[in-house]
Amino acid sequence: ETLHTLAMLLQKLEAKRSDVDSQTRIPFSKRKHEFTLRYLPVSVPFHSASHLSSAIDLILDDAQRIKFQIKPGHLRVPVYSTDDGSDLRQCEPDTVLRAVVHMQCSAPVNWEAVTARATIANGVTHLVDFGPGNTAGAGALYL
Repeated sequence: ETLHTLAMLLQKLEAKRSDVDSQTRIPFSKRKHEFTLRYLPVSVPFHSASHLSSAIDLILDDAQRIKFQIKPGHLRVPVYSTDDGSDLRQCEPDTVLRAVVHMQCSAPVNWEAVTARATIANGVTHLVDFGPGNTAGAGALYL
């Protein structure tokens, strides 16, 4: 019920298709919002401390068994923590994989903190979200 209520409130703010074309002469700061709202088909409770935290050690054990590692130097572009927006290239060498697995399995996503830190501190203008993606499997581009 709560998600439905939120969806209804957001739809009131959203620009209708007929409004989009008529906003071309309006400054961006004064335009109605354009966005897509959809429910995600979720089969596993990712980002949930109460459900997948026990999987972290199992995943890390498997990674160690096959000698899989992620070092800060392997990251060629900034990869921001979903916790606080810190750049994983600045992590200690042996903590990147643990941080990534923790973020995926049990850490909630603090999207506001991540985007604020990435955009304000580093002058980032575009973010690629590799969330559920589209039919091609690529993430969404946020401008």
